[in-house]
Amino acid sequence: MWVYKIHGNKGYIIDVNDIASDPWLESLLGFSIDHEAYESRRKMVGFWLKKLFELGYLRRVGWTKYEVENSQLKSFLPWAYIR
Repeated sequence: MWVYKIHGNKGYIIDVNDIASDPWLESLLGFSIDHEAYESRRKMVGFWLKKLFELGYLRRVGWTKYEVENSQLKSFLPWAYIR
């Protein structure tokens, strides 16, 4: 998600719900498409984007939407914030 949705995309708007139901990501990563799996992904993506917002990399523009503020980060490991 970092590579395809955030990195190098300053000004790009990210919607948690769109990412959780993205058919390309579902096929690439073998996501299950049932409702429980979607809800789990939506929550996980939401928590991760909220953390990036708190760190100043994203700007919140809606309940589930964020805008990329700073996408060219040196020595940044986005997966370090997944817990």
